[in-house]
Amino acid sequence: NVYDKGVLQPQKALSRWGITIIPPKSLPDFLDIVVKDKRYKEDANLVALVALIEEAIKAQAIAAYTYIKYYNQNNQNAYVVFKTPSDKVTRCVKEVIGKGIYYNGSLIQAVYCASSAGSTASSVNVWGVDYPYLRSVSTEFDALYDINYGRKATFSSAEIKNYVLDNTGIALSGDPSTWFAITSRIDGNFVGSMTIGGQETYYNGSKSVKITGRVFRESILEYNIRSASFDIVYDASTDNFVITTYGYGHCVGMSQHGANILATQHGYNYEQILQFFYQGVSIY
Repeated sequence: NVYDKGVLQPQKALSRWGITIIPPKSLPDFLDIVVKDKRYKEDANLVALVALIEEAIKAQAIAAYTYIKYYNQNNQNAYVVFKTPSDKVTRCVKEVIGKGIYYNGSLIQAVYCASSAGSTASSVNVWGVDYPYLRSVSTEFDALYDINYGRKATFSSAEIKNYVLDNTGIALSGDPSTWFAITSRIDGNFVGSMTIGGQETYYNGSKSVKITGRVFRESILEYNIRSASFDIVYDASTDNFVITTYGYGHCVGMSQHGANILATQHGYNYEQILQFFYQGVSIY
């Protein structure tokens, strides 16, 4: 999920999330500690840690290798988070080290995320770049198996008002139940556009910013909800907003939880997992 944090504000991400730079030519020494045997530590009241099985680890290793090589071949740095590897991770990495993901003979931009949202998001709708192998695919299994599907975050109306004012300049007033309206969805359930206080845009300096689900999550709520696929409801009895999110991260490319679900529930091997999430690719 590092790419999700770093793509818009890399310097902020570096300090806040402990991102480490992998310089060119350093990949073999670092790959096995980039790949995680156990994924995101969850809140104490939920599942604590969920282990990846080997085919999902191999898929993650190849995606990480490809992601880093994609940047290094252009003399650019990749940004990754370091974890101490388990023996299982080291073994899986050794089995697939050197394999990459290719589209028409070129390494792909192998971004990945923690969880998808009943579908993955297309790169064009997230970053404005249409990679043919990063288009939305259906991941209906998320609703059954992914712990990041249907997570709820609660904010008081005062908190929401402050977030909106501080980050958009829009001063909300009146009935909170009228503050937000989702006006379109894209790639399944992702919020394509919405209004805040009746406004479709706000100004950041001299620049007009369209209010999308991604803008709401990243720029307005400062990443305090898990994805741009969400429903928002106001509860007048508590004066709270409840935002239910689906997925975790930008949701483009391979879902780490989804990879594990495909391996455990559907018997996919690492090549099938990668070709499910990255369309039209070859692994070699």
